[in-house]
Amino acid sequence: MDNFKNLSVFIKINVITVIALVALIVVIVLNATAISANNKNLDELKNSRYEIAQLSTANSFIINKIDETYT
Repeated sequence: MDNFKNLSVFIKINVITVIALVALIVVIVLNATAISANNKNLDELKNSRYEIAQLSTANSFIINKIDETYT
């Protein structure tokens, strides 16, 4: 800690700036990872859940048609 007190103000400011840049880079990498995972999950939902919803709608239409035929 005594070594840090002996440094000039310019170097202290640069050290703080470098620490802030490293923190910013870490946050950006974490956000990119989260976005990638979210995109993967959305693609999975689109492929599975949306198809199920379409089939459900088609089945509902068929059931209504059968109901109208026999009623």
